[in-house]
Amino acid sequence: EPGLVTCMKTIGFSFDLHPPLFMIVFVILCGITCFILKRRKANMTVKQLFFVATTIFYSLSVVKLTLLPITISFDKTSYPDMPWKYYYQLIPFQTIISAWKQGNLLQVVGNIVLLLPLPILIGLLKKRSTGFFRILTVVISVSLGIELTQLLINCLTGIPNKVADVDDFILNSIGGLVGWATIKLYFVLIREKKDQSFHLPNSADNSTN
Repeated sequence: EPGLVTCMKTIGFSFDLHPPLFMIVFVILCGITCFILKRRKANMTVKQLFFVATTIFYSLSVVKLTLLPITISFDKTSYPDMPWKYYYQLIPFQTIISAWKQGNLLQVVGNIVLLLPLPILIGLLKKRSTGFFRILTVVISVSLGIELTQLLINCLTGIPNKVADVDDFILNSIGGLVGWATIKLYFVLIREKKDQSFHLPNSADNSTN
């Protein structure tokens, strides 16, 4: 049955968030967040609450895509000792070049897109774009945190669940900066539109005079 823990015969377990459980966790987290916001008497519009729910959904999706499933085996014969290259990859651009040669552009694009929504959601929640160096710090911290967590899981389980790859870190960071540029441009255009609408009546009055 779908769930967080799925038995793998009798030798271990596989942890995952299947769609039904994913939605249950999502609803619970939304409920907890709404409770905290209510306790803090935060005045939020329906649009802002929608952005909060979207951020929770996005965060859960990132966890599922980057860290799950996690396989734990109690039978060493099922997963014999593997070279460390299956646990991490520390040569910059090796995976990118390999994916490019194999025509596997989806892997490259996917890693760029992964953190692209992060600065956008932060900007929409704050109603303004964040500074470049601050968002760079956030993006690098999140991306590095993902890769280190993958490596930690691999070391603890003794199984290469997800390869900690320096190229993933590079592509995630690029995607995050593209997201920052996107939300920055959005707020610039919004500001220009407001300025134009503010000056239009004055222009009309001057022409009548």
